[in-house]
Amino acid sequence: NFDARSITPEIREGVRKLLQSKAVSFQHENIYRVSVAAAPMASWVKAQIQYSLVLEKIAPLEAELNNVNKSLDSSRKRIKECAEDIQQSDETVARLTKEFSTLTQEATRLEMGLQSAMQTLEAAQNLLGKLDEEKDRWGSQMTELDAQLQKLPINILMASAFTTYLGEAPEDRRAQLVDSWCAHFHMRDPFKFMLMMSTESDRLTWK
Repeated sequence: NFDARSITPEIREGVRKLLQSKAVSFQHENIYRVSVAAAPMASWVKAQIQYSLVLEKIAPLEAELNNVNKSLDSSRKRIKECAEDIQQSDETVARLTKEFSTLTQEATRLEMGLQSAMQTLEAAQNLLGKLDEEKDRWGSQMTELDAQLQKLPINILMASAFTTYLGEAPEDRRAQLVDSWCAHFHMRDPFKFMLMMSTESDRLTWK
């Protein structure tokens, strides 16, 4: 299977120039008249070029997801360490309480040790509470990124199809076909080509 990630910007630019310079030769109806088999291949080449461009645009999202996963793993490790610290603190408190009951002559010393242990426990609990808040925030980001990645293959396919077949179509025909494709793929959210293929800063610049 061909991997569109192997398409470098140099290769993509070379193919783009070829498609531009031989635009008439790569028109579907012209190819179809010459070779029925070659027409789908030409469309496939165009789609792969568009797909590689989309992959390049989403690379920062994939990198951010990897960073979030690493941070989440680190937080889970820290939470485990805090839980172990709390357990050790509880054991220390239990030991000091027992010694306090049996060794009344060391009451003052044991009381100070108990207070120290309680402070340690409180600090660990506060830290654990803060880490839980971070975990929830990272969990929310993970859920959002997972949702985007789950939709990504269909959105890429829709963007490739839009570029390949609807570039010269009128708006009403575009809307009709896009709605039909969305229904076919059971997409809950409407497909927006401009939102898929541009960033918010790009759209602000266009305005």
